[in-house]
Amino acid sequence: MREVAHSRAGVIGLLEIMERENQDYKVLFDYSLRKREALLSNDIEGLVSITTGEEKLIQEVQQAERERLELLNRLAVEFNIPASELNLKRLAELVTSDLSEQLVSIGDDLKTTIRELSFLNQVNSRLIGDTLAFTTHILEVITQEKREKSTYKERGQKERRKPPLVVDRRV
Repeated sequence: MREVAHSRAGVIGLLEIMERENQDYKVLFDYSLRKREALLSNDIEGLVSITTGEEKLIQEVQQAERERLELLNRLAVEFNIPASELNLKRLAELVTSDLSEQLVSIGDDLKTTIRELSFLNQVNSRLIGDTLAFTTHILEVITQEKREKSTYKERGQKERRKPPLVVDRRV
């Protein structure tokens, strides 16, 4: 263990950044839950509000990520390790056991939070895709009906067709 005082402070700073990131990701998870509900209830205004909040929080997460990477690079220099080789597991091997346990714990928490957020975002993406497909289909049906209503027979007589039912065409 080659930990030195300034490295300890750097690791503590890293832990603080990672904890902040984890909390931000949990808030993003809550936003994603609210987004799913808004999608299911077709609440456009709610979606706009949620998306605005998400965008602000994503900027904060990106800033924290930049800080985390910058701090990892400084720690790599302090430990005389190439930055590309310094990850949480490697850093945990280089610091005292109390910091090592904290690094492993916050790393696990962060991975879990990100995994859950990713899954929920995939669900929301599917909901958005389904909504878009349904909207596209409805527009196609409407434009098809409009075209069919405006077709004429040979002698200038308008052809009357029974419009298709949406349920009959797509379930």
